[in-house]
Amino acid sequence: MLIQSRIKKDDYVTFKLITGEDLLGKVVELPHASTTSYIINRPRVLVMTGDPQGQQNAALMPYMQLTKADDIEFTASAIMAIAPMSEDVKPDYLRLVSGIHMASALPVQA
Repeated sequence: MLIQSRIKKDDYVTFKLITGEDLLGKVVELPHASTTSYIINRPRVLVMTGDPQGQQNAALMPYMQLTKADDIEFTASAIMAIAPMSEDVKPDYLRLVSGIHMASALPVQA
């Protein structure tokens, strides 16, 4: 039985790579008959950082830091799992890659 992916072009996704890394990005191209790769726009990897007080923090870093390319190709065999990007993380990802800060809803005052 053929199982079709729920992931579509232009979806914001999270990948779990076979290396154990968590990767976030926007799908530009899905695998199809002539390729077995995903092309991801502005992929970011989740890294843990520490401050001088020993506090651990999560940060998103460019997956490939030594390239100016926005679209990176990932071989499907290097990906263990794919899921839609969490709505909790998506605003931070979009702010990071676009530089645009989304306004939050303000309470209505009477």
